[in-house]
Amino acid sequence: MCGLKMRSSNSTASSGSNPAAYQEFMAKQYELDRKAKMTVLERESEDRRRLIQSQRIAEDMRVLQIDTRGMDPVDAAIINAQKANIRAAYPPPPN
Repeated sequence: MCGLKMRSSNSTASSGSNPAAYQEFMAKQYELDRKAKMTVLERESEDRRRLIQSQRIAEDMRVLQIDTRGMDPVDAAIINAQKANIRAAYPPPPN
């Protein structure tokens, strides 16, 4: 307990003896904290974007697996058009 009191009184004393330096230190600390939070938010945003993209690809691959043989011609046409759009979105890699 005694050590805690000492530290808090020391920080008060140091901030009181040079308020400009303390304000500069706090401004730098806030900036570092802000940058760290922005980095975390950017990483989380990129992770969410990748997850959504992978879910979209998985859904597209499920559509490509639908067998339209024996299906109502109107429904088959809709699904085959969707398959064509998906194939166009994922062209084969160049050789």
